Amino acid sequence: MSSSITTPHRIVCSALCLMLTAAFALTGCGTTMPEPPQAAAPEAAPAVDAAPAPEAAPAPVAEAPVVEVAPVAAETPEAAPAPEAAPAPVAEAAAETVPVGVMIETPAAVLMADRLAEVSDFFSVGTNDLTQYTLAVDRGNAHLADRFTPHDPAVIRQLREVIRVGTASGVPVSVCGEMASDPLMAVLLIGLGYRQLSVAPPTLLLVRWLVRQVPLAACRTAAEGALEARSATGVRAALRGIVAPFVDLRLLGPE
Repeated sequence: MSSSITTPHRIVCSALCLMLTAAFALTGCGTTMPEPPQAAAPEAAPAVDAAPAPEAAPAPVAEAPVVEVAPVAAETPEAAPAPEAAPAPVAEAAAETVPVGVMIETPAAVLMADRLAEVSDFFSVGTNDLTQYTLAVDRGNAHLADRFTPHDPAVIRQLREVIRVGTASGVPVSVCGEMASDPLMAVLLIGLGYRQLSVAPPTLLLVRWLVRQVPLAACRTAAEGALEARSATGVRAALRGIVAPFVDLRLLGPE
């Protein structure tokens, strides 16, 4: 009978035997090798009074910039720090050292940007939500996905307004969201005046390469053309037309 067992069956049987042996050893069943005898531990010497060891100094903690951001703010009370958020001494110290900024994510926040700038240390434009609320399109709805586009002129004009207010008020403005990870849109944002972009890691090298190829004057021309466009298609065409003399558009993907 043993000669009729094929090699794969022998391997399976061997594996099962190993598994069962390990299971028996873990559960105390079956036969296990006795543990070697342990040498008796020497008796401890009488305790001798000694000075307590000095406590180790705490390891230094790396300092990192801390900022506070008020999301989806549309009125100045929302952007102002809440006094009850921390005890008075802590709140006073934080107010002197922690910058407080506002997420610009709705058309209401764009319209109130000049008032929000009065109580903000910085703006951060959330382009995903701003596009969604401007176009009244739920970006989580697959049936409306083709209508969700940050290239829409209504979004571009709001971006211009936010950077205009920030520049006039001395409030730094950055951009986060998927828009800054689009190489062509990065050119547009730089042309509008943005200098801080939050870019997704997979597209970081491509965006950095492209903005180094296109002169600042061309970026500004591209922004002007996008602001004059009447549709998202027109915005994309304006951007590609300005960038084409400097790079091979095939490197940026299909139109």
